[in-house]
Amino acid sequence: MAVGLSAAVMTAGCSTAYKDAGRNDGRGYSSQRISDDVFTVSFAANSATKPEKVRDFVLLRASEIAVKNGFDYMRVVDADDASAVKTLPVMGTSYLGAYSPQNASAGFSSGHEYELTVTKPAYEIRVVCRRERPAGDEQNWWPAKETVARLRAKYRLG
Repeated sequence: MAVGLSAAVMTAGCSTAYKDAGRNDGRGYSSQRISDDVFTVSFAANSATKPEKVRDFVLLRASEIAVKNGFDYMRVVDADDASAVKTLPVMGTSYLGAYSPQNASAGFSSGHEYELTVTKPAYEIRVVCRRERPAGDEQNWWPAKETVARLRAKYRLG
């Protein structure tokens, strides 16, 4: 019970918003231009954010960068799961028995130690951008504008 309660308390907060990490205590997106058509993009989140959302947000940001720089397509050429995982000791209290007017033998036992694993998902990708989709390799290229529209709609981002 203590583990469930602790986990519920820790994840009751809000997931990381889609924002620039520099304006959000290091949580959010960041990017670096490597060359004219190559970018590294990352998104780091708190433990209340699902990994799927973080992967979508890093792809959304990469697509936005492609569009902003005049590219219509992008390809992910490298991806890294940079999630931070911590195991924390938790002291708990357990409820013993079932209390009712007929059974007053119930009570609490304290001092049980549990471990709680907390994951803060983060992903980094490197993308190559193109103005046209290279012939013969169509399936590996993301249409940047469509990807932006689809992911913004999925997460109801303006």
